[in-house]
Amino acid sequence: MKITRKQLRRIIFEYAEELPGTAVPGWVKQHFAWQDPVFTRDDDVRYILDIADSETIKAAESIGEPFPPGTNVSYISGRFNPPEELPEKIHVHDSELLQIIDEEGWYQKPPPEGAHPEGFWAGTGEWMEDSSDGDWDLPPDDGMEEPLIEGTKMKITRRQLKRIIKEEYQKLLKESEQYIYRTQSGELRISDDDGNDEPYPQGEREYSHLRPGDGQTITGGGRGYSRSRGRSRRRW
Repeated sequence: MKITRKQLRRIIFEYAEELPGTAVPGWVKQHFAWQDPVFTRDDDVRYILDIADSETIKAAESIGEPFPPGTNVSYISGRFNPPEELPEKIHVHDSELLQIIDEEGWYQKPPPEGAHPEGFWAGTGEWMEDSSDGDWDLPPDDGMEEPLIEGTKMKITRRQLKRIIKEEYQKLLKESEQYIYRTQSGELRISDDDGNDEPYPQGEREYSHLRPGDGQTITGGGRGYSRSRGRSRRRW
């Protein structure tokens, strides 16, 4: 199996758990039910599927399943045991979700006695365990740069890949750069290394010192940005 740096970077951006500036709302991705099946008092299955950040909104609209007005979170209700049982995707506001979690008594069920530590609760409500047959290889990437990981044959579990992604993503965040600037018309905007450029009204309080035509570079990612206040420059 070969994994090139280019492959790994693509995987990171596809599966990254949190992208800078898109935590809407912020608490959801810290909840124990974030994309991990949990149980209710009635032993039904639930998990938080997604939040209405800018990227998710675009993706939902493109497949014809937009977030209804007034909602910013979607969660899965029910077990996945087709054809008898099919789960339902439900859209709510995050304040409503807190109430639902409390009323239904969402909780993390401990592993069965003697279970393998690499196992997990699946959307079927059953305990699953990785095996040699369940492990999987990433596809080859011919004609690309030299491999980061190389071997004649290598198995990698989803749990291992998640850890690799988290470590590498943190490195990418430290290398990333964003630019906060104010247009001549007075609008505050934010741009990044990937070519994204969008309004940034939530930053008005922190960047009220920027005058029309001024900008400020921010290096790093997520919490712990290093703000280069001495590097403001004219953009237009």
